[in-house]
Parts: sequence; C-alpha cells; structure tokens
Amino acid sequence: MAELYLLYAVATLAALLAPAAAEGNFTQSCFLWGIAANETSSSYDLMSLCTGRALGYNALHLDLCYTLVDGQIVEASNTAPGLGACEACSALLDGRLYCTGCPKDDGTLVDSSINMNNVISNQGGYLYCFDRRGDICTESPFGPWLVCDWWKYGY
Repeated sequence: MAELYLLYAVATLAALLAPAAAEGNFTQSCFLWGIAANETSSSYDLMSLCTGRALGYNALHLDLCYTLVDGQIVEASNTAPGLGACEACSALLDGRLYCTGCPKDDGTLVDSSINMNNVISNQGGYLYCFDRRGDICTESPFGPWLVCDWWKYGY
C-alpha cells in the first residue's frame, strides 16, 4: 500500500513540474488582457499580464496568429490579409477575439470572432503563438503608453 501512495505522490509531482503546453489556454494564467491598435503595423496586439519568470506587460502581434479568409478570422502564422483590414477588434472576457467590419471577398463587411485560447499560450510569462514570442513592454517616460521592442522579433 505504501508503494501505491509513493507512486501517486511521484505522479502528482511530475504533473505539477511539467512544462506548460506549447499552445493554448493563456487565459488560465494571464489577466487584464485587451486589444491595442498597433499604429506601426496597422493591425492589433494582444496586451496582457501573465504569471511566470518574465515580469511586465506582454504584447503579442496578432497577425502572427490569425488572418482573414472571406471575412472570417482563422488561425494562421504570418499570412495576409491581416486583422488590420477589420474596422475594430477587441478581447472578450472569455478569451475570444472579436472583430467588427471585416471585409468578405465580395466587399461586404461582417463581424467575426475566434477563441484565442486555441493557439495563444503563456510560456514563462511570455505570450506565445505558434513558435513566435511576444514582448515584455515598459512604460514610456514620454507619456502614458507602453514601449515594446518589436524589432527584436522580426515584426
């Protein structure tokens, strides 16, 4: 019987020490998320505070994670057209990305949403999407905005 308890304790410890999954469920360990317009890329960034070794506000460029296909947001890595083609995007409390005024192939505009938990994860305090890492941002000394070093990651 003692061996059974020891085996259970080892299995539980191994599960607790296992690394986070490579994709998904960022809302389980990140909070205060929102969507910010990225003037540089004419698209949108996911901003969030996440638990982990990295401390600070995270920014992940959403065109690394999603694209538009006939007005619908779909998972994709680095493809066009990006979300900047939509009129506005926001984050819902359940972790969905919601965009309004996304152009369909026939020119009409539709609203679209997708669950960001499917491909965005928190790894060590950084937001990840596929194999691309977001950036830790700092407050700008020149005004009430965040400074992110996008150039480090090839955006």
